Amino acid sequence: MACLASRIPQGVPVTIERLGKVEQAEAALRQLGFRAVRVRHHETIARIELPPDERHRLLEPEANRIVVQALKAVGYQYVVLDLEGYRPGGRPTS
Repeated sequence: MACLASRIPQGVPVTIERLGKVEQAEAALRQLGFRAVRVRHHETIARIELPPDERHRLLEPEANRIVVQALKAVGYQYVVLDLEGYRPGGRPTS
């Protein structure tokens, strides 16, 4: 698995708290059966990246409810789906 620090935008300090939020958020998605998933940390926003063949599952009402509830419990205020999808490598710039 790629380093969790890659989920934090460049220029933002990598802290144990931020890494913990990302780790918990990705674990929640994996527990629902999502395979290739990344949660990009943008302070109050969790930006979820999934491959195209898995995105439809997140839009199912029950999965959506569980994911939003789990990521808000981790401490994110907003939970968003990145329409560009899963892109391995590199830290986000914004």
